[in-house]
Amino acid sequence: MEVGLAVGGAFLSSALNVLFDRLAPKGELLKMFQKHTNDVRLLKKLRMTLLGLQAVLSDAEN
Repeated sequence: MEVGLAVGGAFLSSALNVLFDRLAPKGELLKMFQKHTNDVRLLKKLRMTLLGLQAVLSDAEN
């Protein structure tokens, strides 16, 4: 079970890194939600949550 969690955590962490590296710097994620003001705020909140999750997963890998 622990091995599965470690592998899953490593995979999720890598997937989040790819997501942020490819989409966040270009602002493409934000552009997708700019049509709706509430969605932009929600996206910013989601981004902060995912960054926190990424940090936790990174610590768990070590």
